[in-house]
Amino acid sequence: MKKRAPEGLAYFDPYEGTPVLAAYRQTLPDQRDTDLLLAWCSFCGKFHIHGGQGKTPLQHDTHRRPHCVLRDESPYARSGYFLREVGPFPKEWDSYL
Repeated sequence: MKKRAPEGLAYFDPYEGTPVLAAYRQTLPDQRDTDLLLAWCSFCGKFHIHGGQGKTPLQHDTHRRPHCVLRDESPYARSGYFLREVGPFPKEWDSYL
């Protein structure tokens, strides 16, 4: 069952027809060299987790492929999406993981 998006989730207009999703940085205590970016998927009703971000906040949007379980049915399947980092992942959203 899909969850509703968390309160306070940021939304952006598409860039040249490709969706732009708000990305929230999560630092893992056991990882020194990399952080994760989490983006809410309205299709899956959960956060998609993207790794390999290093420790420096993104200076520009980055294009990614969806992690949807039913990838072929996802509205992101053809275009993918851009991630736009907006800040740290709020602790109060941990129940969405």
